[in-house]
Formats: sequence, C-alpha cells, structure tokens
Amino acid sequence: MTTPKPARQDPPRRSPPVFKGGDRRIVLTRFHEDHVGGASELGALTGAEVLAHPLDTPVVRGEVPGQPPMF
Repeated sequence: MTTPKPARQDPPRRSPPVFKGGDRRIVLTRFHEDHVGGASELGALTGAEVLAHPLDTPVVRGEVPGQPPMF
C-alpha cells in the first residue's frame, strides 16, 4: 500500500517590486520572446522605463511578430 502524495501547490505569488526613488529602468539587451513578454506590464506596474534596441522595439510593443525560435 502506498501513501498518496500531497497535491502540488504553486508557490505564492509575490507582489511586483515597487521602486522608490531614483531612475529605474528595465533594459532588454536583445529580443527573446519568453524573456520580454512581461516587460511592458512590469514597467506599467512599477513605473520603470523599458528600454530596448530600436530594431526590437516594435516587437516588444507587440506591433509586429518576433522571429520564430531557431534550434
């Protein structure tokens, strides 16, 4: 007889960081779809400025699709 495993619990969600004082920026050094997806939302939630390369900016803003991943 085996003991049932407890149900998996997701870790508690943390509140987004709140920046206090000084300039705060989120710097995207390159586009990578799974890394930049929340940058705009995080910037809006925290008041941080989101910086990206001019060629990546339309993709980060969602204005054009990003390149598919290359394996």
